[in-house]
Amino acid sequence: MTLAREEIVDLRRSRLVGKAAKVDSLTDFVLLAWDTFGAREFPFDTARLLALAVGGLDIDAIERAKILSKTAGKVRLLEPKERLRRGADSDLPGVTPEAISFDYMIDAVDTALYIAEVDGQQAAKRFLDLHGYTSKGGFISTLQGLVNAIPRTKVKGTWVVPEAGLLDTLCTLYFDDIALPEAVEMAAVVAPNENALFELE
Repeated sequence: MTLAREEIVDLRRSRLVGKAAKVDSLTDFVLLAWDTFGAREFPFDTARLLALAVGGLDIDAIERAKILSKTAGKVRLLEPKERLRRGADSDLPGVTPEAISFDYMIDAVDTALYIAEVDGQQAAKRFLDLHGYTSKGGFISTLQGLVNAIPRTKVKGTWVVPEAGLLDTLCTLYFDDIALPEAVEMAAVVAPNENALFELE
């Protein structure tokens, strides 16, 4: 059963990224959570199964990494601005604009998105250049996976998931090789399928 789950994780990641690619387990969790649920909030029990499937992760460890927060029976993926680390916490996983390096690719991407949101796209470009991310395969693969996984929907011209809009602008400006799916304009937000964890399309 564990092997089957790992194979499904590998297949889903490859479909999102467009090639066989390995990233770290925290990044896998975020990619596959967005791909599976299409929503920021989803059931705790299913999140726990996904965490196990992507590398034997523990939900508490993912929460400590500021990837998600837990509420009664649910988990919620945090936005980049909610993942910000400062001071004594700056060596922990999360968004750290002053970091020299990142152990997890999702932290690097979320930091770029945070900088883009707070200081603008040019500041984000300086961050990308400083770390060499405009040519780093793992970073680019993660971007491609996220633009494919995060719902690219708008309601009345506003992105339903703010990260989708930030990614759209960042990739349009600085990552020509990223294939951006069409954005979809909707009249209202549709409830996600919470039971799609190990389904293959």
